[in-house]
Amino acid sequence: MGPTMTLKAKLVVFNLLNLFVIGLLLFVQFRVSQNRQKQEIRENFAENTRRLDRDLGNRFNILYYNVQNFALNASKLNSLEEVSTYFEDLVSLYPLYTDLLYVSKSGELLASNKLDKEGNRIDRNISQANIKQTNWFNALSEGKLSEDYDKRIIGAFFEPRQNGFSGEQVSVFATYITSKDGKIIGYLATYVNENWISHELLNASNSLKSQGFKDAQIWLLGKENNTLFEVKGDKLVGSQAFTTPNVSEFTTEKNQKSYFELAFMPDNNLLNSFEKVESDKIISTVPWKIFINVNSDHAFTSIDNATNLFFMSIFVVLLVGSFLSYFISSKLVNRLLNVAKKVESGSIEILDASNGLSKLSKNLSQSTNEEAAGLQQTVASLNEINAMVVKNTDASKNSKELSSKSRKAAEVGKSTIDKMVGAIDEISDSNTEIVNQLQSNSSEIQEIISVIQAIEEKTKVINDIVFQTKLLSFNASVEAARAGEHGKGFSVVAEEVGNLAQHSGDAAKEIELMLSESVTKVESIAKNTESKVGELIEKGLSKVNQGKEVASQCDNALGEILTYAHSLDQMIEEITTASIEQTQGINEISMAMSELDHLTKGNSRIAQDASQSTLNLNSQAESLKNISKDLTSLILGQVIINTNVDSSKEDKKVAVLKPKIQDTKKVVLKNETKPSPQTDTAKTNNVISMKPKQEVKKPLKEVVKPKNEKVNVVKETSQNNVANSDISIPQHNQGDWEDI
Repeated sequence: MGPTMTLKAKLVVFNLLNLFVIGLLLFVQFRVSQNRQKQEIRENFAENTRRLDRDLGNRFNILYYNVQNFALNASKLNSLEEVSTYFEDLVSLYPLYTDLLYVSKSGELLASNKLDKEGNRIDRNISQANIKQTNWFNALSEGKLSEDYDKRIIGAFFEPRQNGFSGEQVSVFATYITSKDGKIIGYLATYVNENWISHELLNASNSLKSQGFKDAQIWLLGKENNTLFEVKGDKLVGSQAFTTPNVSEFTTEKNQKSYFELAFMPDNNLLNSFEKVESDKIISTVPWKIFINVNSDHAFTSIDNATNLFFMSIFVVLLVGSFLSYFISSKLVNRLLNVAKKVESGSIEILDASNGLSKLSKNLSQSTNEEAAGLQQTVASLNEINAMVVKNTDASKNSKELSSKSRKAAEVGKSTIDKMVGAIDEISDSNTEIVNQLQSNSSEIQEIISVIQAIEEKTKVINDIVFQTKLLSFNASVEAARAGEHGKGFSVVAEEVGNLAQHSGDAAKEIELMLSESVTKVESIAKNTESKVGELIEKGLSKVNQGKEVASQCDNALGEILTYAHSLDQMIEEITTASIEQTQGINEISMAMSELDHLTKGNSRIAQDASQSTLNLNSQAESLKNISKDLTSLILGQVIINTNVDSSKEDKKVAVLKPKIQDTKKVVLKNETKPSPQTDTAKTNNVISMKPKQEVKKPLKEVVKPKNEKVNVVKETSQNNVANSDISIPQHNQGDWEDI
């Protein structure tokens, strides 16, 4: 490569660029201040148009309400001569008024001022026809006043410009004259000389002159931008010399400009202002506009002088800064060159020392990893035992639960059998009650039979009575026959008694026969019922006795089952207690192994940090040496080529350290378990899982450093990094260990 720019030249160029940037910033700031000052001058200048707007409004308001006051005073006078005298007094007091006319509603001139402001008599020939042709008369007759209710200006008519009776231009203010009862009795018109406008324009011109704007020019324009008045300097320009300004030249801006706009806005030395006459004391129908223009050469002279001085100062600063930059750069380069040489020699010594330290740290890291591998085998076996104990514990817990359920089921069955035995006893008691009830019914049937037999005995007595009655009837018949004729009636009675006895005897026989049959049937039914019920009761008693025997046998069997279940439950509980104690013992061993693992991990990390530090130190020493070369090259502007090759910088290999476990297996850290909420090891440490019957899927990698290149340290982004030996003992609830 060819020679490059030296550091001295670069520093000089850099300092010049800094000076240029600083000068540019100063220029921008100066430009902002300059334009801001010009803007303030323009704003102050624009205030003159607003002031002139207010002055014209105030003057208009005075004249507008004066005519109403004059009309009110004139209505209070007793005669027209007094009105004329009053008008002449007003003209002498207010020279702006040229004519004051009091006319009737028909247009007849009733009174006017006969003297002018200087006291000279006025000879005017004003006819009724002339008055009716005026705009103000027609407007008052039609009730069209010049009013602005928004601004509260009401009660009069205004005409900006009209030819007066003497031929001069005047402004007319007119209003109604009313009587005491409010009726319109006439019109009052005041002709005002246009000096009321030019006077305000001249006052504004004098104010601008006092502010330093000597060449101010003021225009008052009408509706069509025609010039009504023009003031140049401190003189009123005649109508023959009027000039009409170009509205586009007026660039008054009222908005506040930003910093960026002030910095880069183009130069504009125009100084003008524009304002519409819209004061709150003048009616909105007046179409006047105010334009003011000033030659800005005098206004901005001080600003232009300051600009010239600024540019001269910037040039001097750049010249002096360039000289100082060259002088300081030369001193600085000489010192940096000496420092670069010292840094290069120191970096070589650091590089040699770091190479020796790197070899020692690698040996320490390898021995630590071998120790970690042995610890892994121990932990794997311990974890398998722990898993078996946990399974036994779980099985014993499940057996205990099943035994408890069986015992509870047997208890429920036994209580059910007890309830069934009680129910059978209740059935036996019920059968006994039925037998007693049947015996009671049998005795009652016997009583019924006894009653029927008693009825049968009574019937026999009735039969005997019937027999005796028949016998008596026969004897009576015999005695009647013996009596002959006298015994015929008694014979008939005896015959009837015999018949009744015969009938009673027949009925008694029938009742006796029925009672005999009833007794026979009742006795037969009672015997049959008693025999059948007896048979049923005997069968029920035999079945109840059999149920009692079966229930007793079930009760005995369930009692034996409960006894066995209690014994089995106690044995399973003893097994569970033993398994839990074994698990606690293994957990204590796991905690001890975990502490041992933390110590091993700390040693591994220390070895790793030492190795990393030596590699970083080696790399930094190499970088420092390269920096010293680059610094020398930067200072001298030439590329430095180092032909000395250090024998220690031969081809090197940085391999991932692998622990020695077994000949046929390689341990790779693999985290397959879910994070445990009880410990933080699942978040920060690696967990080794041991699962048999699996082979190595991915070989360990080696990173080889190419010749004459810097050493790169291998860093695995995963947490499962074997070289780091970041190993921790998993808890019993974190899954099994896997040997891939």
